[in-house]
Amino acid sequence: MELFNPVDYSKDWDGGCFVIGIDMGTTYSGVSYSFHKNGLPSDQIVPTTFRLWPGPASWDNKDIKIPSKISYDANGSISWGLETEGKQRIISWFKMLLVDDDDLRPEFQDSEYIQEAKFTMDALGKNPTQVVADFLGKIFEYVVVYMGQEKGDDFVEKKPFHVIITVPAIWRGGPLQRMREALKLSGILRSRRNQVPQTTYRFVTEPEAAALATVPELNKWDTLLPGTSFVIADLGGGTADCISYVVNSTEPFELREIVEGDGALCGGVFLHQSFNMAMKKKALEQEGQNWDEFHQLEKEKIIGIWECFTRGTYKTELDGTLSIKLGSRIGSHQGPDVIFNFSRDEICSIFQVVMPTIEALIERQVNAIKEKTLRFPKAIVLVGGLGQCSYIFEALKRRYYDKVPVIQEKGEKPRAAVSKGAVLCGTKGRVLIRSRIARYSYGYFLSKPFQEGIHNAEDRFHDTARNCDMARGQMEWLVKRGDNIDTQAKKVRQYDLRFSHRARGVQTSTEMIYESRSAQPSDRKAELWVEDGFQMATQITIRTPCPVEQLPKVKEGGV
Repeated sequence: MELFNPVDYSKDWDGGCFVIGIDMGTTYSGVSYSFHKNGLPSDQIVPTTFRLWPGPASWDNKDIKIPSKISYDANGSISWGLETEGKQRIISWFKMLLVDDDDLRPEFQDSEYIQEAKFTMDALGKNPTQVVADFLGKIFEYVVVYMGQEKGDDFVEKKPFHVIITVPAIWRGGPLQRMREALKLSGILRSRRNQVPQTTYRFVTEPEAAALATVPELNKWDTLLPGTSFVIADLGGGTADCISYVVNSTEPFELREIVEGDGALCGGVFLHQSFNMAMKKKALEQEGQNWDEFHQLEKEKIIGIWECFTRGTYKTELDGTLSIKLGSRIGSHQGPDVIFNFSRDEICSIFQVVMPTIEALIERQVNAIKEKTLRFPKAIVLVGGLGQCSYIFEALKRRYYDKVPVIQEKGEKPRAAVSKGAVLCGTKGRVLIRSRIARYSYGYFLSKPFQEGIHNAEDRFHDTARNCDMARGQMEWLVKRGDNIDTQAKKVRQYDLRFSHRARGVQTSTEMIYESRSAQPSDRKAELWVEDGFQMATQITIRTPCPVEQLPKVKEGGV
């Protein structure tokens, strides 16, 4: 529910607050932060993206991203990010293990990386939630030290922290709950010294964060005018997420989510897996050797070149061939250089594991916008690690030629978009999302006065307190999927809670809030329990404002 209706903590930041955005990706992670104080002009809220990560001197630790890797030694000491270089029992891709196994494609479940991660976790007696917690905890510890070096330890220690964690747009239920548990285990929310307010947090979806970081750049060139729409495609390591907005106004600048965001498990790790399979075939055909028999340093060099290609920093030949130059084989005593060439068709075949899904995600957004506005969106903006891939950019340019411009910024901006946007989500006065499209239906169960022809006879019972027939197990839907939710207005609904006349003192009760993936879910408990995608979302604790004997009395027969 934090994704749907986050709490505004900024009213408590009169003395200032550090807002920290953490983009924990499947393959790489990044962090940005800003010092926020009420009354600070919005154009002065400029997130700082972290660099100078801890690690071996031989590595380029000035990159804005670090590998999402962690390792544990025999004494339980933790190495993370660049520090894992040369370590044993390294765990990677652990973010994907927060997802239920049934939601992963069979070929990915059987991936050697996933199997190795599971094996290592089992040997260490850890689960994915604990590993994510350890990784988040280490990132946060370093963030606090880094901010202390830049702003002064004494200054940082006296200011509250507000942490924004980004998550894939498709996460709900199990994965989101496990991330929430990991955050609590990480130590990020532990009590502060010197009566500093406790650290607060919220979740935000990765594509929304990316949009908030990207929109100011687009607006500098007067690209976005009232009524114009655009699509943000966040192509990350695990998921590809799309979200679309229309400009509501420019003074003040406001956006409306125009169609429901969408996402799928088709990120860089699936492309990486596809390349591994192609490389195994190529190694056997060309070198007559199994890929598993290659020296680890050779594997790392080949995979490193491939990753540079997918991030747009390694180019193909003029004919479209990807040439991976390995050099002399280790142990060959200065043998001939080994070069693995992948033709344009072979590259296309490797990308087939993700491209159809990425294209379908974007196409659904474009078509929905065209249906609602009768025109194409102003732009399709690519962000995220795979968002810098030249192959994907060129494929989308061909698909939307003469219809929609495809924008791919160079440099570090696309890679930093999610963590910087997360910071903007936690501060006020920069870019305002005026309304969002509900991705789930939300409601709670209650009994309603029975009406012939509306309620099912099986749900009918006589309520002696009300002295009338009621229908039990009816759902009161507060929000339905597809509803346009105004972020600046509160939706108030009457809520009825009854107590026995014998009850005394302040009373508390709990109300369960349920969610459904359906836009038109049933109103009956009996039918909802067997509906796919129906589950408990959260619970609300209700406390009477005074002893119940002081509350207004309802006469028998009253409603």
